[in-house]
Amino acid sequence: STGFAVGAAGTILRLGATTTGLGDLVGEEAIRFGPMPCDGEFVLTLSDVALAGLLTADLLDAQGRLVRRTGLILDSARFTDLAPGRYVCSVHREGVPVLVRPVMVVR
Repeated sequence: STGFAVGAAGTILRLGATTTGLGDLVGEEAIRFGPMPCDGEFVLTLSDVALAGLLTADLLDAQGRLVRRTGLILDSARFTDLAPGRYVCSVHREGVPVLVRPVMVVR
C-alpha cells in the first residue's frame, strides 16, 4: 500500500511499505530545487554532502512520461532546455522514491 504526504513547504512525499521519507534520512532541507517557477532550467542541489552519490532523479512530464534521468548526483543536477509546462521531479535512493516535487516551467 502506498500513499502521499505533503510537507509545510509543499513537498510531496510518496510513502509505501518499504519507503523511507527523506525526513527520515537527513531532513527535507537536504535537497533544494530552484528557481521555481523556472524559465526552462532548474537545479536540484544537495545541501548535505552525506547524500553525495546516493541519489538519482527522474523528471516526468504531466502525462508521467520520462523526460530526463540523472545518474548518481554528487552535488547537483541541472535540468535544461525544458519546454513550458508542468513536470514532476522524483528523487530516488537505491531506486526507491524518497522525494517528489512539482516543477513549473514558464517563459
